[in-house]
Amino acid sequence: MSENEHLNANNRKVLEFFGMPGVGKSYLSSKLGEMLESDGLRVGNCIMAFSRMPFTKRFAKKLWLIISTLWVNRSANATIWKLIRLHRPSNIKTYSKLLINWLFVYALIRIESRDSDIVLLDQGLSQALWSTKYYGRGEPDNQLVARLVLRLIKHLNIKVGAITIMQINVSHTLIRFITDEL
Repeated sequence: MSENEHLNANNRKVLEFFGMPGVGKSYLSSKLGEMLESDGLRVGNCIMAFSRMPFTKRFAKKLWLIISTLWVNRSANATIWKLIRLHRPSNIKTYSKLLINWLFVYALIRIESRDSDIVLLDQGLSQALWSTKYYGRGEPDNQLVARLVLRLIKHLNIKVGAITIMQINVSHTLIRFITDEL
């Protein structure tokens, strides 16, 4: 762990927005990031920049992030592999997509949390877990899945908060509430 990572390890916070497409996850994450930055917090929100990149550039950057993280924590990689395997994806293409998604989210949180007071994600661990469950054919023990996800959070040394957004009109109320709580 680098000096910056070590100094910031006890203060790492990740706030993830989870919900159906179009309910305002990206909007809320972006607006909240602006508000927190204006209050002097260092906000990691680079997933928004990724979503605006052309496909080939986004793919290349994701691949670089994943490769740069693979050898950092092999135990975390094994945990990710086990999570996906438990859900028994239907084919190699689905398995590969899930693996890339999990490794990308893990890498993004690990790198973003080094120099940030808080990392905001409109797609994160919950979204990766949902995708794994949705595309999987297996019915693994929920307690085992929960233990594996908690192990990943421990590897990342972060505090995670998740917000589920069901309707678009709650976004403004949530921004006020979250900023008051932080």
